[in-house]
Amino acid sequence: MARVVFFEIDTINPETTIQFFKGVFDWKFSQYNKQNYWLMRTGDDELPGINGAVRKKGDNEITNIIEVDSLVSIVHKIEQNGGRILEIKENDDLGKMVFFEAPDSIKMAAIEFYKS
Repeated sequence: MARVVFFEIDTINPETTIQFFKGVFDWKFSQYNKQNYWLMRTGDDELPGINGAVRKKGDNEITNIIEVDSLVSIVHKIEQNGGRILEIKENDDLGKMVFFEAPDSIKMAAIEFYKS
């Protein structure tokens, strides 16, 4: 079974959004590679839950990333079940990803992490 392992929050004003989540939930943030993208730690890694990121709103609407065992298998299942592949790419640090659109224009991503 595949699980959501990461989420993203799109915002017009990242600084305000970051301050809000820091103040309300005490989440921790760090800017990623001087981009308009901030990694977000939502709690202790020993406890259940997932981390995420805040990014400046743009064209990308992917907000949930799902971990899968086989990207090839998932691509086939997406297409077989009425989804549309938007892009497949590799992230040198993490693994192979597919960005897809489910019915009703729901955009998501799946990742097959590199095995170490």
